Amino acid sequence: MENYDEIYKRIHKRKQINQDKEIRNEKPKKGSVLKIFNRLLGIASLILAFLIYAYKDPSASFVNKIFHTNLNFTSFNQKIVNLSNNLTSFFNFASKNKTTTNDIPVSSNSKFIKVSDYYYTNDEHTAYPFSSGTVLSIENEKGYKIMIRHDNGYIGIYDELDTCLVKDYDRIDVNTKLGYFEKEFGLYFIKDKITYTYEDIIKN
Repeated sequence: MENYDEIYKRIHKRKQINQDKEIRNEKPKKGSVLKIFNRLLGIASLILAFLIYAYKDPSASFVNKIFHTNLNFTSFNQKIVNLSNNLTSFFNFASKNKTTTNDIPVSSNSKFIKVSDYYYTNDEHTAYPFSSGTVLSIENEKGYKIMIRHDNGYIGIYDELDTCLVKDYDRIDVNTKLGYFEKEFGLYFIKDKITYTYEDIIKN
């Protein structure tokens, strides 16, 4: 028959062994959660880096030059913009007052600032059409050049944009985002073979 001290030692030893097992079993769980978190963080970082690159270089010139591919992120950027606009509209709980920001004509809302002859900028770094119309053509040489036939008869040329957010023959209005620019973009209008500035159009 064992004495009390031996029984106590045996029980205490078994209890210590069980505690050690629990500790060993807990460590992998904590480690696995940390690994999952790190992986998710890494994936999120890669996605963010891709979105930034796609926005900054929509024609993918850097990637195409290195890997000899023919990638273009213009349509992808358009989908991201559309998704962003949809989410903004969904969470927009503005009042039903008719004089909301969206109802203000773009000529006053965007505040185009003249930089030099036929070159303008604004705080949003976003080009908007002067009025409703139809996209006639899109070229991409030294930046995107978008030609729009406005409903008032003028042909608007929005030039040297870094990104293009519309397609040929799209119907657009004053709140349509045509594209983004870094510092400035070219803007002029043609009617009856006469070239007009943005200021001329506003006066008319």
